[in-house]
Amino acid sequence: MVAGFGACSEQRDSDLKERGFDGEIGAIYVLRCFQEQWIGRSLMKELTIDLSGRGSRGIALWVLNENARARRFREKCGHFESFDRQKYEHIGCHSRREVPDRNRG
Repeated sequence: MVAGFGACSEQRDSDLKERGFDGEIGAIYVLRCFQEQWIGRSLMKELTIDLSGRGSRGIALWVLNENARARRFREKCGHFESFDRQKYEHIGCHSRREVPDRNRG
């Protein structure tokens, strides 16, 4: 059974790319019955490690403003700064120094 998935890529938004967010987490999803079990944080960690390994200096995550649960999850992950634009919230991690080490927590 698949509990969740995530997807990342090079930044698609030119404004965010100009701000230094050259990586993007385009999707992260965990089935409700598997939430609150650290699966989402594990996915987030692996996505940021993957982007960092590809040379991303900053990572943006798209979160719908109406999705309060996703916004709370993003806040729990830390190291993120919000940029509001229309119905989306752009979140970015500024440097690779903030990307978690695969061998720690």
